[in-house]
Amino acid sequence: MKRKFTIIICLTILFTVFFINLSQRSLNFKSSEERLHVEQQGDGAEDNFQKLEPYGYVNIFNVTMDKIIAEVGENITVSTVYSFLCNEGYERDHGWIGIEKTAWFEYKNSLIDGVEYYNVTEIISVDPNHFDAFDIGKGCAEVAIREILNPMNVKSYSNSTAENLEIRRAKLNYSLVEQYPLTVFSTDLLNVSVLVHNEHAKKYVFSNDYIEINISNKENSLNFSKDTDFNGFLNFTVNCSLLGAGNYTIQLKNDEAPDYESTTYTFQIEVLEEISSINYTHLNSEEVYTNVGYDTSNYSKALYLIECKFNANISYITDFDSGQCSKIGDQYLATIPSPPVTGTHQIRFIAQPIQVGKSIEFNETIEVKRRLTELSSTFFRHENQSLLGCQISVLDKLVNHSIETNNTITISAYYNESNWAIGSVESNSSGVALFEWEIPSRILEDYISFNFEFNPTQVYQFSSLIRNITMTNIDYLGPYEGYSSQNVILRAKLSTLNGNELSNQLIKLVINHEIFNLTTNANGEVTYSFTAPSYVTSLEVEFQFLGSDNILSSILTLNIEIKLDLLHQIWNSLGFILLGISIAILSLFYLKKIFTKRNLATLDVD
Repeated sequence: MKRKFTIIICLTILFTVFFINLSQRSLNFKSSEERLHVEQQGDGAEDNFQKLEPYGYVNIFNVTMDKIIAEVGENITVSTVYSFLCNEGYERDHGWIGIEKTAWFEYKNSLIDGVEYYNVTEIISVDPNHFDAFDIGKGCAEVAIREILNPMNVKSYSNSTAENLEIRRAKLNYSLVEQYPLTVFSTDLLNVSVLVHNEHAKKYVFSNDYIEINISNKENSLNFSKDTDFNGFLNFTVNCSLLGAGNYTIQLKNDEAPDYESTTYTFQIEVLEEISSINYTHLNSEEVYTNVGYDTSNYSKALYLIECKFNANISYITDFDSGQCSKIGDQYLATIPSPPVTGTHQIRFIAQPIQVGKSIEFNETIEVKRRLTELSSTFFRHENQSLLGCQISVLDKLVNHSIETNNTITISAYYNESNWAIGSVESNSSGVALFEWEIPSRILEDYISFNFEFNPTQVYQFSSLIRNITMTNIDYLGPYEGYSSQNVILRAKLSTLNGNELSNQLIKLVINHEIFNLTTNANGEVTYSFTAPSYVTSLEVEFQFLGSDNILSSILTLNIEIKLDLLHQIWNSLGFILLGISIAILSLFYLKKIFTKRNLATLDVD
């Protein structure tokens, strides 16, 4: 029983759904008056649907455009409201909205079916391939229905704007695609590529038509024409040698065409002369010396100031260095370390434009000089006084610095028109050379000339130094001995080796480490008086002449023997001697008296 009841309930539900669906389908086939009454009460229209029996029902309401005058290539906005229903067994063939003219419809297939009072808006381009200037068109919408089983059976319905669309000429735009090179020289071939296209849409190109080309300035002018290619590109080449250096205006112009007005486009180029585009100045051409590493001054650099008429990166290449020039404002500074050896060297400068273009090269020759040298010498006397010592330094005159390398110095001495070749010495790693020379016993002139010569190298210049050195001698004039407690007068004489006295010179006298400063008189002599010790001794005495830059020092060392003076000793002791004698006499007299009394006492008287 329950099973039968369940079956009855299910059948009831199925029949209910079937009749509801059938009722709904019948509503879809009501007359247009009934649908208008239901969905657009008060609209006043008699038909909201156009019956395309038995295909379906459609209606296209007002079609509008946003403008009624448009240029070729311009966009038009077309809008409409429509309803589109297909009956069973039929389907949408197309749904177009766009712009139409005689024998052409520019559209978009965007109207869909199964909608009622549906709003659609599309942007339609006035394609110059299909529309010409002065064409008349309209905004239009069209729908069509076809039979599914027989697609060739099609019915359509359309509507259009009340106003006409007037098509007019547009202008062309010129887009510079490529210019090569961007930095142009008078020997270059300039290649230019320009895309010529509709001003409203770049996709509409001006193909296979000629363009007039004029390149000119106040002095020169070049005219020719060239056709654009199929893709609208205008490609042309200019031999800049026909123009020469200067600033030029390139003008591109098209004549009036069916769809386009005459349009002119201009752009500027500068043509540079290779030779005059770069100027440079060697700032220190007379002061480039070999580079020794420790010198950071400009003497060890080549400095160039470069003026370039185009923006560039400028580098240099030499056989000893390479690098980049630094930009200072609108100029460039090349600071090139000099090489370590003298000679003639080539510098190649390369100016590479920052904007595309060929590099410009120029060469410069520099003369690298040997560094200036200077010799200095210091003379001194050896401890044994028979040898002369000399310390010679080789200085880098540019930086006042000792030459820190081993270098040979040739030394010779000149005396009495004779040349004594002393030989050569080599400086040490500090640039100092030492030599010793035996001093002659006597000479006939006041001084000996010493000549020092530093031979040139690949780095340093030749230099020489002459020093006139006066040889001195201290002669002791006595005495060599003295007597105790007596006054001793020491005498010495300062003179040159040829016997000329040296007056007004300071001599230090050292006696047993006590120092006394003496000055030579007009005869070159000094004297010193002192009292000798009262005892026997040997005094160490030293006369020291320190000399000066050109006068050699001299030292005399000797011993003064102090002896005992007997007479003087006796005289000084006479009082003690007399006192002793007096005491002895008195003592004898007293003893004699005592013995006399004792003898009298023992005298036997008969």
